[in-house]
This record gives sequence, C-alpha cells and structure tokens, in this order.
Amino acid sequence: AINFGMKAGQQGPDMISVKRNGEICNFDFKWHGSDTSISPSGRAYQAKRSLEGVLRHTLDGIDAAKSGRLPPEAAARVQENVDKGNVTIVTVGTGSARNGVIERIVGGEREVIRPKRRP
Repeated sequence: AINFGMKAGQQGPDMISVKRNGEICNFDFKWHGSDTSISPSGRAYQAKRSLEGVLRHTLDGIDAAKSGRLPPEAAARVQENVDKGNVTIVTVGTGSARNGVIERIVGGEREVIRPKRRP
C-alpha cells in the first residue's frame, strides 16, 4: 500500500495499493450503521470529477512512496496507468454494510467485475 488511513469523512480513497507492474487498486470503505448491502449503484467514484480526484490522490501517493517504498521503474508504470485512466476500484461494506463491488476502469471504460450481472 502506498497510502492508507484517510480520516472518516475525508474525500479520497481509504487505501491505495500498487503492484510493481504498475497495476493500481483503490479501496473505498463504506460504513453503515444499519443493515444494508453495497451494490453496483453504491460503488465509489462514479462521477468523472470524483474519479479524477482519486487519480490525483494516487499520484500524491506515488510521490510520497518514491522515497524508498516504491522503486522508480514501478512508479513510472503506475504513472503511465494514471495517465491512461487505468485503475481498479474496490468498494467494501463495513459496519453493518455487507458485500462490495469491484470495478475495473481501462482507458476510461468502466466495467463492474463483481458482482457479476445476471443475464
């Protein structure tokens, strides 16, 4: 993880994880006090502006991680994926919320990976 531990209510991903191959995964934890299910309609960063914000947070995390936690070649691959808009977003229910949604965005094209849509 290159960034984690956002304050409650603060905008942005709760955790940013990157692999050496440049793959980016942003986690957003949704806490609910009442019993509810996180569905594709409740996934994080649906608006273009909020997605751009999460990519900016990712760039900030890369800059901070360059001090030794992230090798320069991995940072360059992550930068390339940010520039292309390639990211995986995992929205996870916490508290009394259950389930979650995994969405992959490649070149600006969004696809919900989990849960699978029924035909």
